[in-house]
Amino acid sequence: MNKVAIYLHPQVFSAEKPLTEINFTKFSYPYYNQVREALAYALSDYPIVPLKKANINDYLTVHSPEYFHKINLMANNQSLDAISLSLPELSTECRGMLSAIDLMKEGKLDRAYCFSMVGHHSHKNWGHGYCLLNPQAAAVKYAQSQGFRKVLIVDWDIHHGDGTQSIFADDKNTYCVSIHHAMDLYMAKISDLKAGTT
Repeated sequence: MNKVAIYLHPQVFSAEKPLTEINFTKFSYPYYNQVREALAYALSDYPIVPLKKANINDYLTVHSPEYFHKINLMANNQSLDAISLSLPELSTECRGMLSAIDLMKEGKLDRAYCFSMVGHHSHKNWGHGYCLLNPQAAAVKYAQSQGFRKVLIVDWDIHHGDGTQSIFADDKNTYCVSIHHAMDLYMAKISDLKAGTT
């Protein structure tokens, strides 16, 4: 029998202020939290992947120190001379994936389903589409550091996983497949949209 676990922790949807105080629109956090809750209910018979602490070094395998510097400035509204290279509790999504990788390496798991909210639009030095950090990319680098030689990333989303693709563009041991809508509004040029050529 396959050893399978899930990672659908509510912490994936944590924010600095209560979600009721944030004005969300359309398919955003509240909708995806409902998806997470439905999946957690449907998959409740499976064991849960425990949290593992993630730190800045896990993210520095895919993001530059300069990029963290910019994020800190944005988050803390600080000037360039008043910055420290630290972030609050780093991306819960990454913590679940790192834990799943450890359990697979130990032979305790064959597979894990880890629900992740955002990340695939985050490049090495910049991000867009609500993606500041790329937990999936950090998890892949962690897996490689733990001896997993080849990694397949299947990104199934309405948008192209351009950040993840760019991070691994020169990595011959990582293969990225992005399944997305024919018209990716994040990647299309406005002139193409107006002309209907996308």
